[in-house]
Amino acid sequence: MDKLIITADKEEKNTSTLIRVSNKANALVDDLAKRSGRSKAYILGKMIEFAYEHSEVTGEEEQ
Repeated sequence: MDKLIITADKEEKNTSTLIRVSNKANALVDDLAKRSGRSKAYILGKMIEFAYEHSEVTGEEEQ
């Protein structure tokens, strides 16, 4: 499977975004944010884009 690659950047701008996630998901995102120097908003945005591009919906009814 492809990997989500996050390039470290210590010059990340501050953002104000509220996203509710589980404690475990928050800890994982926090770890990546600390290791990469990127904001949690950036990390989650990249994760969502990656997941969307690698998602498949089954059982959708045609409307």
